[in-house]
Amino acid sequence: MKKWSEKKEFDEMFEWGLNQIVALAGFLLLAAALGLNAMKKMKRYSVEYNGLNLVGSVLLLYYAFVLGDVVFQLVFGVWTIVGFGFLLKRLVDKDMTHEISDLDVDSRNWKFK
Repeated sequence: MKKWSEKKEFDEMFEWGLNQIVALAGFLLLAAALGLNAMKKMKRYSVEYNGLNLVGSVLLLYYAFVLGDVVFQLVFGVWTIVGFGFLLKRLVDKDMTHEISDLDVDSRNWKFK
């Protein structure tokens, strides 16, 4: 009986570790997108940037469901929907420059161009 108990504890521990790895991967993807954008290595409206955000948010949405945390489910659920919508629109309309140029902000004057 004790062997079964030890195996069950090991399985639970492995599951917990796997969930933590998924959450860490999601966080690292979001942090990478943010960092690369801040260093001007990746544009905010690029497929790559939004792809990192989408995959990261999906991983963290999964983790929020594992935790049963409704607030984080809402946050990452909205993040996932918005990211998916943007990527879908970006892939369908490859030339979004007309929309992107309207959103560029001159940071010195904080006025829209």
